[in-house]
Amino acid sequence: MESKTAGLEFFDQQGKKLFMMDINMDAVTNYGEGVIKGVGVDDILADKISVLSSKRIFRRAKDLVDVYAFSDCTETTTCRLIEIMNRKGRVLDDYDEFINRKSNLEHAYNRLRNVEGKPDFSGVYKQLETFLKPFIEKNCQPLKHGVTTVEFGKR
Repeated sequence: MESKTAGLEFFDQQGKKLFMMDINMDAVTNYGEGVIKGVGVDDILADKISVLSSKRIFRRAKDLVDVYAFSDCTETTTCRLIEIMNRKGRVLDDYDEFINRKSNLEHAYNRLRNVEGKPDFSGVYKQLETFLKPFIEKNCQPLKHGVTTVEFGKR
């Protein structure tokens, strides 16, 4: 059976698109009386953090922007995300490319075409270094929002 997905777009107050993501329509999440069909933020983060730890980081450089944005607006724990990765068969690699091939990663990031107003690579990388540190060190700890302010549209 094939999963159904849908695109979700986020806009600023002036109506300019900030970013877009695809969500899995097979999952259901309840928020009070409202129901949102899709996959939760923790599931999205687990997938994207797994990618950032691997060689696939260069083919999915957009995940840098996504994790950067989510790292500022979600509260979860390293252990919860690793648990989700394990349950879904995702692998947490050694982050060798993220750590040791920064210039190649910057090149891949700068080649992203369909991301309007993407933040400067140096700010994204700095925040991700902080956010990903517990995953790199394999430490269980809370990951609270507010690491830095996510600012889209500024260069």
